Amino acid sequence: MKRFLLILFLCLLVSLLMGCRGGDPSGGETLSESGSTATDIPTDTLPQADTLPDTAEPETHPPVELPFDCPTDELPVISIQTNGIPVDSKDYVDMTLTLANTAEPLAEVGGSIRLRGNSTYEFPKKPYRIRLDQKHSFFGLDKAKSWVLLADWLDPSALHNYAALTLAGTSDSFDFVPTPHKVNLYLNGEYQGLYTLCEQVQEQEGRLDLEFTPRPSMKEIEDFNFLICMNHNAPEKPGAEEGVTYFYLSACDRYFELEYPRREDFPSETLFRRFFTAMEDYMRETVIAFMGSDRAYLTKNVDTDTLIDFFIVDQIMGDRDHHWKSVFLYYRGADEDPMLHFGPPWDYDFCMFTEWTGEPNREFDISNDFNPAEASVFFRPLLENSYFSRKVRTRYKNHFSEAITQVIQQTEACAAAMPESLRLNQDAWYGDEPTLTEENLSFFIRYLKARKAILDKRWT
Repeated sequence: MKRFLLILFLCLLVSLLMGCRGGDPSGGETLSESGSTATDIPTDTLPQADTLPDTAEPETHPPVELPFDCPTDELPVISIQTNGIPVDSKDYVDMTLTLANTAEPLAEVGGSIRLRGNSTYEFPKKPYRIRLDQKHSFFGLDKAKSWVLLADWLDPSALHNYAALTLAGTSDSFDFVPTPHKVNLYLNGEYQGLYTLCEQVQEQEGRLDLEFTPRPSMKEIEDFNFLICMNHNAPEKPGAEEGVTYFYLSACDRYFELEYPRREDFPSETLFRRFFTAMEDYMRETVIAFMGSDRAYLTKNVDTDTLIDFFIVDQIMGDRDHHWKSVFLYYRGADEDPMLHFGPPWDYDFCMFTEWTGEPNREFDISNDFNPAEASVFFRPLLENSYFSRKVRTRYKNHFSEAITQVIQQTEACAAAMPESLRLNQDAWYGDEPTLTEENLSFFIRYLKARKAILDKRWT
């Protein structure tokens, strides 16, 4: 009996002490009338054990030191070392690449470099293609081995390609658009100028993912994927071979270069020939449909959303090249998407409807007028067929009219963020005309604003 009374006394004492602490043995909040805590946090919003935030230290990248002084830190710097071997042809030269002055630098990455381009290949300021030994990312873009450095020598403003690719990137029709990043480039310690770094247009996951496995049973064009480029320079390229690397269509007097797949991707010559013949026949039939503005054929066999967006970007930028070159097209029959797609848009250093001189723009007297005779054969239905013309107007009104305004703002902001880099590039390449960059930049902004006004009146 005494033991029972002692136990009862101890229990009452413990209860009394707990009451003095607010009734919560954990020392937490007091309960509300509903039974929840005073902070009223629903228990289903609390993180579970497997969803707790990662408390590890964020990954940091130590800065990369360059073996030379850079006169400005406005932009990331790419330094390429080839041990003094000149990069003066389309043959690859071994290199190491360093990316500095950025949040995610790269230090002495191995790879190779060569000249790239068609007409731009001959200009004083050289464009480059780089091929890394291993996949790496630049500026958060998908990892890859192949990248390009656009020289933009015809464009003293250095922003034509930047604006065009940024504009195309606002479209949800294109599966992939290269992302432009401005950088200062050094080759073997020598300043090369202001460049645009972006992805190579190619078959690859994260770019145009067209990969398929060739099989002996494949016969029809719907069994294959392909990427081609309308390019009048195709026969002049090293290793060019008609029927293997390119084909010619007399119906439109144009050359088309095969980008993917290549002959080496096929297990047999027979299967490659079967593919190439099917592709050439399909493109011949499709070009004839374009030339005849065959609405029934085109709506069934062509992704007209990509065609229309490609055309509108060209109209905004005043492109003069795409009637005969730099037009990429791809097809995904093996992925059960048997339609011809346009894009990604590419090559806008020479634009604004300027006359071709092979020199940077020095005239500033363009007309802003579109010449249908210089339009791509693929644009003919958009100019001649009322059904497609209405679709162009609707797309421009619903998307691109506002997108131009945004791109103008981004282009102006980009220029404002790199005044010293623009000056350095001016001194390096246009030093005999000290105001050429300023005049081109000012004119380009005025052009875009004027072009918007013209197209707003025409299409809205």
